[in-house]
Amino acid sequence: MARPSSGHLVIATWFLAAAAGCGGARPEAASPGAPGSSPEPAPPAGDGSDRHSPAELGRSTLAVTRSLACAIVEGGLYCWGDRDSTPRRIEGLQDLVAVSGAGERVCALDQSGRVFCRGDEEPLHRVELPGPAVQVSAGEDHACAVLADQRIWCWGQFRDGQLGNEPDREIDFEERERRPVRVVAIDDAVSVEAARGFTCAIVATGQVVCWGSSRYHRLGNRGEDGVRYVPVPAMGLPDAVQIGLGSGGGCALRRDGSVACWGGNDDAYDPAAAIASDACAPRDVLRLSPSGLCVLLRDGRVLCGFGDRGGLGRSGECADTIEIRGLAGVVELVGSAGLGCARSASGDVRCWGDPHLGQLGRGPGTAAESRAVIPGIAGADRVVIGREYACARRTDGQVLCWGAYQRCLTEHAAGRDVEPVTRVEGAAPAADLEPGYYFLYVLAQDGRVLAFPVRPSEPEPCGRFFGDAIELDALRGSVSIADAASGVLGLAADGTITFAPSPPRYDEEARRPRPSFRVARVPGAVQVIDFGGGGCARLGTGGVSCWPWDGIFPSPRRRVVPLEGIDDARSIVAGGERAVITRGDGSVASWDARAGLEVAAEIHGVERMLGCCSARLQSAEIVDWDVRCDYGEDRDSCPDTFAEAIHIEGSRDIVDIAFGEECDCAVRAGGDVVCWGSESCQLLGMDFERSLTVAEPVQGLPRPAGRAR
Repeated sequence: MARPSSGHLVIATWFLAAAAGCGGARPEAASPGAPGSSPEPAPPAGDGSDRHSPAELGRSTLAVTRSLACAIVEGGLYCWGDRDSTPRRIEGLQDLVAVSGAGERVCALDQSGRVFCRGDEEPLHRVELPGPAVQVSAGEDHACAVLADQRIWCWGQFRDGQLGNEPDREIDFEERERRPVRVVAIDDAVSVEAARGFTCAIVATGQVVCWGSSRYHRLGNRGEDGVRYVPVPAMGLPDAVQIGLGSGGGCALRRDGSVACWGGNDDAYDPAAAIASDACAPRDVLRLSPSGLCVLLRDGRVLCGFGDRGGLGRSGECADTIEIRGLAGVVELVGSAGLGCARSASGDVRCWGDPHLGQLGRGPGTAAESRAVIPGIAGADRVVIGREYACARRTDGQVLCWGAYQRCLTEHAAGRDVEPVTRVEGAAPAADLEPGYYFLYVLAQDGRVLAFPVRPSEPEPCGRFFGDAIELDALRGSVSIADAASGVLGLAADGTITFAPSPPRYDEEARRPRPSFRVARVPGAVQVIDFGGGGCARLGTGGVSCWPWDGIFPSPRRRVVPLEGIDDARSIVAGGERAVITRGDGSVASWDARAGLEVAAEIHGVERMLGCCSARLQSAEIVDWDVRCDYGEDRDSCPDTFAEAIHIEGSRDIVDIAFGEECDCAVRAGGDVVCWGSESCQLLGMDFERSLTVAEPVQGLPRPAGRAR
């Protein structure tokens, strides 16, 4: 059972160098364009005085990254997330006026024009720039700043030309990434935005210019795919006041309050032609998020799209948008594909989106657990958890699945006709289910084995998580199946165990099928498992026979080893890199090729092991052991494999259970399915759906002095 861990030490480590290594004399602010003091909130929307300059729109006191959310309060930087929902002040940073973030990178700008950044595996440090900065933008793989002299300097990865200058190849590779370089041919910049692999800026005339990788036409230019070190003008955008960039394109806010988006597919090369149709294009827009995925309208509403290639509209099509509820008086917003935050004129910060790592600032990522009954399921007797989905088998053989695709959840939360639980067509009547990483394997009651490819992205229509069934002919007539590396094992009635390689994945091109092969023959076997380093078969007589693999992949004609002294096995399960055996007297044994057979002397009264460290006891209670040693560690250094047992509350009526990374699901005696786990679990239902569309206050964030609620 997955247990989230506290992450505030991670935040502290990120910024540990601030106080020790980021000092020094402060440069003088050299221009009226340089930030001189903390900006006051913009006036409320709707009175005609709410248009801002590109320089103002390019600065933000909020930022979201892949794992953190940050806000500037009274010149200090507070961050939360990374499994710690409590906002914590970053020591050593003060007098800040702007912050920007993307991926694992955070950059901050202080009142005197100094820039501080940290990146992936890179501690916080001051960026040595040739003059004071007036704006900074952090992208996933690089960052850029506009200086007071209106020139742009960038640093970070340079392979795609995103720094706007040819790299000096005589300099050490790591030094090249750390050293800022000046973007060529721009001396009148007013704002800049950095994204993964490319960068765009607005110059004094309002023209948008871009450089870097032109894949997906994300530079807004008709040029062929390639690398552009020199900025090129985005076509049809001479009047931009703000830009927002995703990984595959961007959006621009124009002087008339309309929004134009480009990139994301093979046709959207012209921003002027990529404006969404009048039926859904956002109008009267005051502000974009840095990602281009959210907009603040003049009437005060906030709309967000979901996706990262382009923004709210592209190639003349309307994109799916959701209105974020619970907001009022918004003056600033940031947003990515799964997370957004907004600040109101009163200073309140509210966030919405995926609660996976606690960036919402209201409890996700803590040890507290949520519990939810999955709607629409009755009469279940089996449950499994796979990659971003869970499935239940009913007593009539029907297979029902639900999952965590964000667009489908947001549509369901918005009241649209989307079913959160759907039936898998072609899977019934099912005798057993085996979840793989790329496939859901189903053993039909007639002995056929079917592989349902897991879709690699959000399905259309919602709920169709799998492609059409592919029958594995080599396993026809199986009585037991087990997911194995790159395929599946099937046990035939005569004891023959066959490995069938997985067919092409849903997103793969057709390829020549790889051959199946016979692994072993174990007469009298009734169950087969694979546990990474080998496999085992349980016999109807209570015996267990096992075999090692050559590495982790199944291999043919293995030498079968009967386990001596095991003649009363009730069940076997895969437990990490070992086979875990439940015996008739309630004790537990395990086997792998290196350590051989071992008995867990500290475990008694077990009816059935459910994995390496969970069991259903003879008292009908479910117990989960806190395993002190990770797989692969030296077993001699971890003598206490099983530590304190955790009794799962209310588990006495559970008839089947499945364990996932963030949560667990179980079938109760009455046939309904319940899931529980941390709030980051995306299989729980409505609590997660609400977080995607309703903004709620960040708890524990200090309020600016003198601002009432």
